[in-house]
Amino acid sequence: MKKQLLTLLSLFFICSSFLQAQPWMRMAEAKKANPDFFDIQAAFNEYEKSFQQEERFAPMQRQPWETEEKGIPGFLQYKRWEWFWESRVTPAGEFPNPQIILSELQNANSESNRDASAVANWTLMGPISSVPTGGGGMGRINCVRFNPLNANIVWAGAPSGGLWKSTNGGTNWTTNTDQLAVIGVTDVAINPQDTSVMYIATGDGDAGDTYSVGVLKSTNSGATWNATGLTWNVSSLRRISRLLIDPANPSNLLAATSYGIYRSTDAGALWAQMKTGNYMDMEFMPGNPGVVYAASTDYIFKSTNGGATWGAASTTGVPTSNVQRIALAVTAANPNVLYALYANSADQGFLGFYKSTNAAVSFTQMSTTPNILGWSQTGNDVGGQGWYDLALAASPTNENFVLVGGVRIWKSSNGGTSWTISAYNSVHADVHDLAFANGSGSLAYTGSDGGVFNHPAVTGSAGWTNKSATLQIMQNYKMSNAATNSSIVVAGSQDNGTNKVNGTTVSKILGGDGMECIVDYTDVNIIYGESQFGNINKSTDGGSGWNQISPTGNADGAWVTPYVMHPSNHNILYLGYNLIYKTTDGGNTWNGGTNSNSATFRSMAVAPSNGNYVYAATLSSIWRSSDGANTWTNITAGLPVSSAYISYITVKYNDPNTLWVTFSSYSSSIKVYKSTDAGATWTNISGTGLPAVPVNCIVNQLNDTNQALYVGTDIGVYYKDNTLSAWVAYNTNLPRVIVSELEIHNSASKLRAATYGRGIWQSDLTTPVGIVEQQKQAVFNVYPNPSHGFLNIEVTNDADISSVKLFDVAGKKVKEIESPLLNSGVVRINISDLPNGVYSVNLKDKSGIKSAKVSLVR
Repeated sequence: MKKQLLTLLSLFFICSSFLQAQPWMRMAEAKKANPDFFDIQAAFNEYEKSFQQEERFAPMQRQPWETEEKGIPGFLQYKRWEWFWESRVTPAGEFPNPQIILSELQNANSESNRDASAVANWTLMGPISSVPTGGGGMGRINCVRFNPLNANIVWAGAPSGGLWKSTNGGTNWTTNTDQLAVIGVTDVAINPQDTSVMYIATGDGDAGDTYSVGVLKSTNSGATWNATGLTWNVSSLRRISRLLIDPANPSNLLAATSYGIYRSTDAGALWAQMKTGNYMDMEFMPGNPGVVYAASTDYIFKSTNGGATWGAASTTGVPTSNVQRIALAVTAANPNVLYALYANSADQGFLGFYKSTNAAVSFTQMSTTPNILGWSQTGNDVGGQGWYDLALAASPTNENFVLVGGVRIWKSSNGGTSWTISAYNSVHADVHDLAFANGSGSLAYTGSDGGVFNHPAVTGSAGWTNKSATLQIMQNYKMSNAATNSSIVVAGSQDNGTNKVNGTTVSKILGGDGMECIVDYTDVNIIYGESQFGNINKSTDGGSGWNQISPTGNADGAWVTPYVMHPSNHNILYLGYNLIYKTTDGGNTWNGGTNSNSATFRSMAVAPSNGNYVYAATLSSIWRSSDGANTWTNITAGLPVSSAYISYITVKYNDPNTLWVTFSSYSSSIKVYKSTDAGATWTNISGTGLPAVPVNCIVNQLNDTNQALYVGTDIGVYYKDNTLSAWVAYNTNLPRVIVSELEIHNSASKLRAATYGRGIWQSDLTTPVGIVEQQKQAVFNVYPNPSHGFLNIEVTNDADISSVKLFDVAGKKVKEIESPLLNSGVVRINISDLPNGVYSVNLKDKSGIKSAKVSLVR
């Protein structure tokens, strides 16, 4: 099979704007000025085919679980990106406007759902306070920053898990960004004159697989956050990679983005684009912030007036071709020194290390070997992941001591002339950031795919220490309860394998990217785990030992391949590639496959009351078998597959003919469909109350006469039963995070959620008692939209308005009018004092609360 033949060579940056440096992106742009998702996908597939035919590169040294595929540089991370976005783009392939997520979160954070949410009681199940044993990590970190006045106060940004703070050098971590509109953080900038003022660059600068809405600002040390004038509101994957604050004049800010360099001179209120292009790194000259260096994907540029204007690219002594990405570093030990680390575009490996001693007027090549960006601890391999993880730091006390991060960490004490390995197994692979603590030439920190690590004497021989124990940022794809032990959950995670949570203990039990997993309902020691493309493994000793049991042949699975277990015969499993496979002996043998499909299956469900009823879906079609996967019937008719993508299937606990299907779309009317005749006909039960964001999963509650349903969305969990006319939020204490899968542990009466960025959570199941369904009878119009400074709110029914509130993109209340006076049914509000952006207008009257969105453009 393909997944058993390919050797993954290196990784590729995944945000569409950063893709511009990739060969397949150039191919896509040659055909279309602004390629959409499908254009990029087609170009990648074409490039992959040509790459394999040419066989350009030899296999690289990787971890055992990473030697299963032979692809092209960037194959693995491209597939992660493709998985995330393929169901989140429009059917035409357009990327979503991030303001959709913001506006829906504003509504979710408003008072309208407060009573309904009170019935949930979410708590973190794991990982909580310890790093997984067995070589596991806590999750990916994009940046590590320090309070300028106190190096013990450390900040770490996660791509989908928020901003985390430690007040003791990383021993313990806390977060208060769980209710932000987006909780991905790429960089942090702190005002050195008033450290209560902070800025964060939202999203995922190194992988592009979460939403970004621009720059947010806090004036109370990160307790609350507000929007700034740099707010993305277009349907494209814009990304911010570096955020700088002028230490001499903190009102001046610079942002290196995929759409150019932006500058603010008024503490973030207004921003102007100073330079076009795609920029990945930027640094001030120490002691002279008027001098700024910036690295695009190809060249280094310099400004001598704080970023207002920029000189020509530096070309003397540095490469001008075959460049993938550049990282920069400066040192207070010699302000005229600028280091530049180059990754090549051919295989993402080490192109060269360069040093300037005259403030980037010219550079000297210091080294081109060994390969300090690869997997080998001796540097004798080729290739790397320069597009994805490229980090560089220079000691502030010794201009010649530098650290480089790629897959591993290397160090040099002679300005990059020679290199020694600094971290191989002591730091989780894939290094995204390196930083020396304030003024220290010995204490260094790194952020990697496994969390935060530090080294108290990095110039010596002592090792790195894992400081991630209380970072709760794991990106989970799927999960499985242990039916016979309510304390055990097994979950697959991005970058950090398959992990078993057993009470307060977490252990990594299988490598690779962890995908779907199943704990046998008869024996907690029998576990099925999966890595990329349906590479299925089985353990009979609780996860200590594994055997590969995937079917043989030419079939291929999706990035996250679905498989399910028969409800009354635990030796029968159904597995969906582009064929449906069945085993009757626990994976020892498989049938030859049925229901051949041109597309791979993405979701499956087996009826709990009749294991012969199996449902399987691609993104755009769904099939039913009632004879144990021998024959299949297409039951897609009646579903809106031309407008949205199928994301999940669940079958009623006591009726194999009743099922629900969810959709990943940004239409509030296309969310959940129900069939009571095994898919012959469908009814749209999306109704009201669900946010207009992707729905990723659905479960129904056992033995519940009211047909209790729970859905997981990109911003939390929602609930409905047949006593309610609308869906209600079920999010108390749950971070506003992507919920990728829900499962119910029936004997424990727990609802559990696998989240993409905040680990595994659980809540008690609800009952209809106590749910207060909010009435939303107020009818009003808001105009003009967009507004240029004033809003008119016209009431079109006999509502007695008690308040009008406005919430910004961060979900923060920015304006409130109590008991507004009505003038012929119109309330006029001055919003000219607010920054441009999208706001939620909440009107409250005797019947409840209703919301509308409005844009302010001046």
